[in-house]
Amino acid sequence: MKKILSALFLTVALATSAQASLITFEYAGICTKSCGSIGLRSGDSVGGWIETTAGAAANGTILGQELTRWAFNFGDIRITSRTGRATGAMQVLPNTLIGTGFFATGGGFNFFAPGPDLFIDVIFGPITKWTIKKRGKDPRGIGGFIRRDKDPVAVPEPTTLSLLGLGLLGAAAARRRKARA
Repeated sequence: MKKILSALFLTVALATSAQASLITFEYAGICTKSCGSIGLRSGDSVGGWIETTAGAAANGTILGQELTRWAFNFGDIRITSRTGRATGAMQVLPNTLIGTGFFATGGGFNFFAPGPDLFIDVIFGPITKWTIKKRGKDPRGIGGFIRRDKDPVAVPEPTTLSLLGLGLLGAAAARRRKARA
């Protein structure tokens, strides 16, 4: 019984120690062309952020599907990871990104942006250019990303959770055998 409890405590300790460090790139920019079609004036600010894990960025490149969460606010248009998809490839530099990304609407997001063809095309670099493709005028702007790392959060790995489950089953079986004896 002592061996089973020791294994159980070891499994719980492993499950709580698994860490995933989050990397966030905050975006700040302005609208420079056709701003009225998204509820902004020329020179009005836009903002947003993208987030991924340190593991996804370890090879120096983040793919769109490796983003854990993201959001952009462009006047009347807000695109988030809950309502859209992201594609593209971004090279991770110490404090910014290089590459291209596409952030598209989906689901019920058409409330904010009528028409199914809306997406934001972002060209990453020290100065980031963005374009919103929509019917009529295509709003455009510039800005930049700054890396802001967040504190690690506990994320149990699947194998650790499996070990925890097996340990609990073993403890329950041992207790049942002891009760029958």
